Amino acid sequence: MLTNQAMWEKGAWKLTTGDDAIWARFMRGKYGRNRKGIDILSKAKGSSLVWRSYAQTAKTLRKGAAINVKNGKATKFWLNTWLLQDSLLDCATTEVPEDLRGRLVADYWDPGNGWKIQEVEQYLPPGVIDKLRSILIDPLSTAEDNLF
Repeated sequence: MLTNQAMWEKGAWKLTTGDDAIWARFMRGKYGRNRKGIDILSKAKGSSLVWRSYAQTAKTLRKGAAINVKNGKATKFWLNTWLLQDSLLDCATTEVPEDLRGRLVADYWDPGNGWKIQEVEQYLPPGVIDKLRSILIDPLSTAEDNLF
């Protein structure tokens, strides 16, 4: 049972990290629906049993993976694990409105001034804000965010 689970997780990792194998390219093209990273593993209506099996591993991968943010255009600020060991939504001290939860890291960066702290400080504790200030991103870069 664990061997089978490990096999699915290994395949899912290859799908999420952009492995260039023909099977991975095919699966991403058919079911990926223009998503990136772990978000590619969303269950789609009418998807195959194989794809659904890969999608079931997303929760496990989210626990063990983090994102190295480069341009911030593929990483969800509140939902993905990229700054801390937990998502920023899990660290929030007040409720983050539903309409903000899907925003990207790049959405909170002003190329001329850095982080838009005023937009997030009401939701996050001071220690997290300090950690955020220590990170630099470049939304104008072509370097994409990646999992590790």
